[in-house]
Amino acid sequence: MLRGTTHPKAAFARGGPGLMRDYVNLALWDRALRIALGTAMLAVGWLDLVPGLWAAALQLFGWFPLVTGIAGWCPFYVLLGCRTRLPRLRIGGAPPRHDGPGAEAHPPG
Repeated sequence: MLRGTTHPKAAFARGGPGLMRDYVNLALWDRALRIALGTAMLAVGWLDLVPGLWAAALQLFGWFPLVTGIAGWCPFYVLLGCRTRLPRLRIGGAPPRHDGPGAEAHPPG
């Protein structure tokens, strides 16, 4: 029942990926930029380099790029269906499994 589904919990239930690295959708440059931007926004807000409401807004909204940069996962990218991180390539290890129809007709080897 879990085969063929792409739901993250299904992958975890069958002992598949389920690790955080499988959900990371930000490239290293994107993460670094977000961490720098979030840190700068928080610093400018806390040091009162801008007046009143702007300082409060920077203190509030500076957390989003900082946290998403540290985590490497952006919920807006998930909603938009985009990512800046390329999928991992399989180097070495076991070849990919073929469990689809007709897998028995062509034995491995």
